[in-house]
Amino acid sequence: MPEPLDAGGQTPPINPPTDCASPLIWRLARRLYADHQPGPDGWCLNCRPAILYPCVARQFATSVLRARWDVRRPVRTSPTKVTTGDRHSVDLYPAAPAGPG
Repeated sequence: MPEPLDAGGQTPPINPPTDCASPLIWRLARRLYADHQPGPDGWCLNCRPAILYPCVARQFATSVLRARWDVRRPVRTSPTKVTTGDRHSVDLYPAAPAGPG
């Protein structure tokens, strides 16, 4: 049984969400996520006996799935600001501080 993602506590679905920009990347990351599980001794079952859990493959899969599933896509509001869902706007190019003059 796959372990839940660290954020949200839900297991990512096997099939990509309908708004997923890259279904192939989703499926590859989901397969890595399922294949690299922790063993009772703390080693990754797929990488044993070389790497403790979470291995690099599991960390990569988790980060890809979280980026595609949990985080809302940025919405462009102006040439210099980006907003992400209900978060505040972020200046991409903050104004340079005024020098002495």
